[in-house]
Amino acid sequence: MRRKDREITDHSEMLAILQKCRICHVGISDGPRPYVVPMNFGAEYVDGEFIIYLHGAKEGRKISILSRNPAVCFEADCEYTPLEGNTPCSYSCTFASVIGEGKAEFLESHEEKAHALSVLMRHQTGKEFAFTPAQTDTVAVIRVRLQLVTAKRKA
Repeated sequence: MRRKDREITDHSEMLAILQKCRICHVGISDGPRPYVVPMNFGAEYVDGEFIIYLHGAKEGRKISILSRNPAVCFEADCEYTPLEGNTPCSYSCTFASVIGEGKAEFLESHEEKAHALSVLMRHQTGKEFAFTPAQTDTVAVIRVRLQLVTAKRKA
């Protein structure tokens, strides 16, 4: 990371940033073509590992690409405030962001999907939900264990 003065290495602070963000950008590779899609997500830190949960339709471009190539780049950002300057180059903004890389795994069991969807819904709404097998069967649920994670903040 070029700006070491903005780097965040504390895992609890990284998780706090993720919990503030509602939308992430997921980068995947369709052969030689990159594809980025904004998504709702849920995040947790378990046994020293950041895990991101995604969900969506059981078919479509994203699912097709991930089935062939599970490599994922994840980005989430928040805490934006514009900062005005006296010259064009002195304008800026505050922010906090987390970027990670990992491999997408399609969850199949009701228990794993229900857990992932509970994390996602708690992240998005602050509420607890239970899911039936009929509900988890209708959706694709993806777990990404982030193997590389970086974060930074400009206050």
